[in-house]
Amino acid sequence: LTQPDPATLRPPPFTFMLDKATMLNTTGQMHGIITWVEGKLVPIFFGCLRVRLGRGTGDGLAEISRKCLLGGGPLNLSLELIRRSLTCIAADGQYASEDQGHASGLQIQGHLCLKLNMSNRWTIFRWDGAHRIELGMDEVRRFSPWYSELASKIAETVKPYVVGKNKERLLQTCETIGLRLAQT
Repeated sequence: LTQPDPATLRPPPFTFMLDKATMLNTTGQMHGIITWVEGKLVPIFFGCLRVRLGRGTGDGLAEISRKCLLGGGPLNLSLELIRRSLTCIAADGQYASEDQGHASGLQIQGHLCLKLNMSNRWTIFRWDGAHRIELGMDEVRRFSPWYSELASKIAETVKPYVVGKNKERLLQTCETIGLRLAQT
């Protein structure tokens, strides 16, 4: 990301991808980019940074994203490079704002641009394709009763084995009172 492209003599532009994920009952925010590498668009996944309880707000998720880009996370880019090269944020519609037609969203673009002291007009937001496909599957469930029944049966079957997102609350409470839980 820091090496200038021979054709433009500028560092390559990149899209920053975000999504919340719950893995092993811990909520995190996944980060990745899409950029040009030798003339091809290449997606690069960086990892999933833990979202502490209470940081799941738009501002909190933008702060985790800022740290991912500037240091303390997988990347250590300069603010100047980010301002020149970050062109798009791709995420779930929940991350969108009223500008993108989702008034109840987390408004991640606005929060992140504010934290990076850059204009919302330069960095666009796109609802990523995977989440649009997920919305399409919601339509399939609604109009195909057998598919909806199948999904319900599967969810019901695995329910006894799912701890849920409350593990994060338990871990933070234990950390606060100085109690250490055994890892399972």
